[in-house]
Amino acid sequence: MSGPNYEQQPQADYSTQSYAEYQESLKQNAVFASDRKPEKKQKKSGGNRNKIIAIAAMVIVIGGAIGFNSVWDSEMDEKVQDGITDGISGAIDEGSNRINELNASTDGELALIAAREALEQGHYSESELAEYLTSPYGEVYTDQAAQYALDNINADWNAEALESAESYLRHSHYSYEGLHHQLSAESADNFTDAQARYAVDNVEADWDAEAVEAAESYWSNDNIDITPDELRDILVSDTIGRFTDQQADHALAELGIS
Repeated sequence: MSGPNYEQQPQADYSTQSYAEYQESLKQNAVFASDRKPEKKQKKSGGNRNKIIAIAAMVIVIGGAIGFNSVWDSEMDEKVQDGITDGISGAIDEGSNRINELNASTDGELALIAAREALEQGHYSESELAEYLTSPYGEVYTDQAAQYALDNINADWNAEALESAESYLRHSHYSYEGLHHQLSAESADNFTDAQARYAVDNVEADWDAEAVEAAESYWSNDNIDITPDELRDILVSDTIGRFTDQQADHALAELGIS
């Protein structure tokens, strides 16, 4: 789970906040390492089952069409016939494979299919994936079926954490420790500490540049009335920016406000 896009609102819509008021608002709407999740493509309840049923119906319809048109097909232009035949054959093969999965599957094996598809579409920790599989907004499998899927999916959770880290840095500004918190927080991605640490140790990031961009986003916001010292406090705060002293000093120097 891409980060949100914060657009500056017209001055007429919001009064200027004092630093104290702004700090209070941060508790409600934190910006850095604030338990935000990248967007994931969530399926409607039962989506995986419905997909398999739809493919089954498609196979039946196509199979009937082939039978009814066998004479006409023989008179088709060779190139056209080859193209259509290849397309139909591919659709039938895919549908048949999914039907075989359905016929051979327990709920646990169906949950495993859903889990694999989820990882193809987004980045999940093991905990997040379990929640998705059992959620009324996900696939609504039982806890036992979800556990079977997790036990058999053979996912690389380090790689999932790294991909999540890359997604966060594409959409927002994080410090090393801020990104680690985001990845490991129970209310956010909920990777293990080791998985989150692997991600921040291996993601390509310029933490000095992240600090500059983070500082600029605060300093250029007309709705926030802060001093350079207060900006520095935000950057190094262990609940907001989590940047180092050196990174914060570098950011203010780059902005010419140190």
